[in-house]
Amino acid sequence: MKNGGHPLNPQGSWREWNSLFEKYIQDFILENIIMAYETVKLKDKETGKKEPVKFKVGGLHKSLGVPQDKDLPKGIMEKIKKMKVGEKVKVMGKEITITAKIKRQATLGLNLMGKKSK
Repeated sequence: MKNGGHPLNPQGSWREWNSLFEKYIQDFILENIIMAYETVKLKDKETGKKEPVKFKVGGLHKSLGVPQDKDLPKGIMEKIKKMKVGEKVKVMGKEITITAKIKRQATLGLNLMGKKSK
């Protein structure tokens, strides 16, 4: 090993390797532990019955690249819902291409916002 590097990263320092490892662990925890699934019952427009909907908490934040601790304004979600797939929108300084998944997530977010405020 040169310069005290790690066996998996001989050219780099232990500090660099440790930093990469910490980032990997943080991402793993966020993805598999913190981002838990939640189920809510929402009314189906066609049948009128309440159907359970399972979703990953923080999914829209992750898709848009926005930190979990930042609130997404309702206006941004309404704008995303009205846009077509493939169009671009700027969200908190980042340009995002709208996908069908992001549209569904925004619609769910708006529905849940309306449900919480009642």
